[in-house]
Amino acid sequence: MSFDITNLSQYIELNSRTISSKAVGNAQTAKLLLDSGNVQFTKGTAPILKLDSNTVIQDGSTCGRTPSGTTILSNTMLTTKPLKSVENICTKTLINTYYAWALKAGQDPETEGWDAAFAQYIMDSRVQAIAEANENLLWNGDTTITGQLSYFNGILKQVTSGTYTNIDSTATSVLAQLQEANSKTPIKIRKQSDFRIFISEVLYDLYLMELANKNIFKPTDDFKLFGTTTTLVPVSGLNSSPYKIVSIRLSNLQLGMDLESDVTKSSLKYSIETEQHYADIHYSLGVSVVYPIASEVGYADLSPA
Repeated sequence: MSFDITNLSQYIELNSRTISSKAVGNAQTAKLLLDSGNVQFTKGTAPILKLDSNTVIQDGSTCGRTPSGTTILSNTMLTTKPLKSVENICTKTLINTYYAWALKAGQDPETEGWDAAFAQYIMDSRVQAIAEANENLLWNGDTTITGQLSYFNGILKQVTSGTYTNIDSTATSVLAQLQEANSKTPIKIRKQSDFRIFISEVLYDLYLMELANKNIFKPTDDFKLFGTTTTLVPVSGLNSSPYKIVSIRLSNLQLGMDLESDVTKSSLKYSIETEQHYADIHYSLGVSVVYPIASEVGYADLSPA
């Protein structure tokens, strides 16, 4: 059996939305928010509607009616930024290498073509790399800097720019620090089913090693913080700041992306002018902390003194 790769560009185009979606959806935090339904499909900037109630309980033993309490409607904004990853690939660089098997016979750069499975492998590899970059952007984005983290403000910037609850700890062990951070988070937040403490993969490994060294046995597949009902979420997006932690409800985070636009697509096409294949992935991404306030989110930097 052999592959007919004459229509390779069409093959990739048919999967273009799926490939671009994976570039976002494979990021750890994005996947968590997608799975929990905390996502908004939008173009550019759109409002996230907020509703708060100021309820007053009154004595009901007498007749009469004295209205009291308000329902407060407001909104915050979610901005999705069009992003892309473009790469030029010259198939001739594969000649005289192990990967020469991926080319058809002949020397013409276009008709030389690709093995379809190899082309998919390349796109999948790039998707994973883009997803990791997007995970970093979701947490560390900062519009005041330059470079790949400048496209929008990430979760850390939004939280620290708000009036978060300080959940710092003076304890010396990672376990005690996380337990104290949990206890300092407002009780009405940490007792909700979607409450999470986000930590770096680095800190999570230190936590597990500490449990092992203390001869504390507990299942790790539920990610529960020992001695509590709280779920820890280790993410690579915090690895660059391994001691920063955020306690928050998933419903207080909103992912933004656009799956309906022509902006969201991928392609692998041949360019006659450059005699190269263009491997391009286009998508949009954004995130919003809906309530960046002390009663809704906790933050700490547990870096050793």
